Amino acid sequence: MKRSYFYSNAAIALLAGMLAVNGCTSPTVGYQVQQFASLRVMNFAPNCTPPVDVYWDTQPVKPIGNNARLYNLPFGSASVYTNSIAVSSVAVSPGGTTYHIVVTPTRIPNETDLSVDVNLMPGGAYTLLIALDPNNPALFKDTLIADETVPQTNPFSTNATFVRFMNLRSGVGPVTVHVNDPVTGDLITPAGGEGFFQVSPYVPLNTALDTSLAFIATNANNQVLARLSFQTFSSGGYFTLVYGGDPCNTVAANPADTTISALDTFRLHAFDDNAAGNDVTNPITYSYRYNIVNDIYPWVPFDPNNLQNNVLGFLLNGEGFPEHSGYSINPIPALKPGGAGTEPLNSDSSVYNVNYQSAVLANPLDIKGFVTNPAGSIQKQVFDFSITNPATQIPQDKPVTLLFGGADTIPNGSATGYWNAGSGTSNTKIIPMPDVNYGDSVTLVVIGGINQTRAATSSKSYTSFWFQDADGKIYQPLTNSQGFALGRFVTLRIPIQPGSSMSLLATDSIGVGTSRVPGSSLSFTAEAGGIYEVVSIGTKDAPRLLILHVNAKNP
Repeated sequence: MKRSYFYSNAAIALLAGMLAVNGCTSPTVGYQVQQFASLRVMNFAPNCTPPVDVYWDTQPVKPIGNNARLYNLPFGSASVYTNSIAVSSVAVSPGGTTYHIVVTPTRIPNETDLSVDVNLMPGGAYTLLIALDPNNPALFKDTLIADETVPQTNPFSTNATFVRFMNLRSGVGPVTVHVNDPVTGDLITPAGGEGFFQVSPYVPLNTALDTSLAFIATNANNQVLARLSFQTFSSGGYFTLVYGGDPCNTVAANPADTTISALDTFRLHAFDDNAAGNDVTNPITYSYRYNIVNDIYPWVPFDPNNLQNNVLGFLLNGEGFPEHSGYSINPIPALKPGGAGTEPLNSDSSVYNVNYQSAVLANPLDIKGFVTNPAGSIQKQVFDFSITNPATQIPQDKPVTLLFGGADTIPNGSATGYWNAGSGTSNTKIIPMPDVNYGDSVTLVVIGGINQTRAATSSKSYTSFWFQDADGKIYQPLTNSQGFALGRFVTLRIPIQPGSSMSLLATDSIGVGTSRVPGSSLSFTAEAGGIYEVVSIGTKDAPRLLILHVNAKNP
């Protein structure tokens, strides 16, 4: 054996010498560089079946229970990416390398739920979707989709993240997903929605530090099926939203979803399409969206040119941000609104676009108020408001308006210098706001906000409202009552042609009978599909009207 090896090397040396003498070079040897693809599996086959194991190989797969690539993948979850799946180069296999995939009930390799062949390309990232065939629930349904792997930038923004949507819930028809508002928010899906097992293209969304998004999924009747609030994504990344649910282990809970639904099963999931591929759905805890109406009358006469003593900073559960002068949202002047963004729409700043801010619904919910100025350089705490079990008053993932009123003044530092907003029910009102409207109407949420302490008590400070359109038609939210006490609210819908707008004149009066005094009149333009808060604020001897458009697109 050794001798044979010696002569082989000698012969090679002799050949090399001959080539050198003849002026020839030895041939170049090409080596194949190993290439790879990435694959993850999403299991949205309902939990009537057990979790699954997944096997794959370039050769026909023989599941034996200890060679699975993925074990115990439960319903509603995705595996992380397997990033080292060997594939041939395009020159060798132009159509990709074929892998045979077998899915079985977990730890039962002799029962095959699914067998499919897929082609993987070098450098590609893929998701294998698994569901049940709605036409034959005994059969599994699958599809392979390509995921983005190279970060890109939105040509219109350097702070973009890219999001797409998959509808993995059969039986509800096309599903549409909007950002922040179910009517006017930016679309993740095509306008008509995505049907079962359909996937939308990636859509660029602007994102920023300390900024979260709310996603709302609606059906063809514009009914909300699921919400995902307080969701944050990294700039430049790719993410997938999935709507799916398990009809086996839940009870009917959502009237908008006429099949069967529950909070934690029929819901939106968020998955990372970058390096990991894992579930990044947020929040784990309850969340909500809010804006604030600062209806606390200042202790000095209201002066829009001198805000030094007329501004309150609000701190919700200690969440203060530098871009909001250290508070949860920008400090709010007296008798004005605040939120994630406020934009005055008329000359006297009585009509606003107001965007909701997202927050964790902590228990207890604590809100502190501080006398400050627009820059936040002054800070004196003047009230502390706390709610135990806030989920009983604030619906999860839905918007509310926090109306702070019920007091003429806040002490300016004399005596105790402190007002306890939680000392009585009249001081702070939590008003649930609709987050769905239809394109053939204008929704008005009419709210009484006249403080009672200067206006005497009881019905003497109640507000009556009227709305008049351009044709002179009158709409009144309450017709046979004393009016709106502080914090009382009613929703009024006015029909309108889709895609159009109407001019409305809002008028109010304060008190009843002989104690009634004129209030204010305010004209504004209402858009089809718009949701507007109309609030009477201030006191009976100095009433004002405030109008908030709360579902306009973010500026």
